[in-house]
Amino acid sequence: MANHPSLIDTLILMGLAPGLSSVVKPSWYSSWMLRVLMRYAGHIPGTDRTAALTDGSSDMSQEAGSDGDMPAVVDRMVAHLQAGHALVIFPEASRSWERKMRRFRRGAVEAAVRAGVPIVPAFISVNPPMLMKHQPWYEVPDRRGAFRVEFFPVIETAGRDLDPRQLNRELRAMYDGRFAEMLRERDATALAAAPVAQLPQT
Repeated sequence: MANHPSLIDTLILMGLAPGLSSVVKPSWYSSWMLRVLMRYAGHIPGTDRTAALTDGSSDMSQEAGSDGDMPAVVDRMVAHLQAGHALVIFPEASRSWERKMRRFRRGAVEAAVRAGVPIVPAFISVNPPMLMKHQPWYEVPDRRGAFRVEFFPVIETAGRDLDPRQLNRELRAMYDGRFAEMLRERDATALAAAPVAQLPQT
């Protein structure tokens, strides 16, 4: 699981760990242009409701136009993990705001606990911020950006009696702390790069 500051976070993580798959928009999964790639890469179709992608609820809405017995997204995630495949999930379900993360949905944690697989928490930072949710892809910052991926300690779930809700809260607190550090780093870098005002010569 990882936070989601930019448009290319999935590509960054898949570059570090080839073979990762993720939950994708159902429109991508059914697109004549993308569906072959989505299936070949082992991605899991999500739902039309972004909020339901990783909320972990047992009565999750089904995809529009799919069969009524289509398993819920979390059930598909569990089956995927139990089959030995690795998943990258963004608990925010969409890209973060520039100075705040979105609510953490518990589906990623619940799927890992149910499947009995380790949780590998990753934190992605980018300085200066770019490719954000509200930003066009062609809008680039004045200075070169630097992406960094850090990993928190792995959480083993096999054979443990874990409460997904509580574990999700603990993970969110850990991410909040690192996110606050990232903001301080960004602000310090921006201040250092700001042009110094020239005093008029006498």
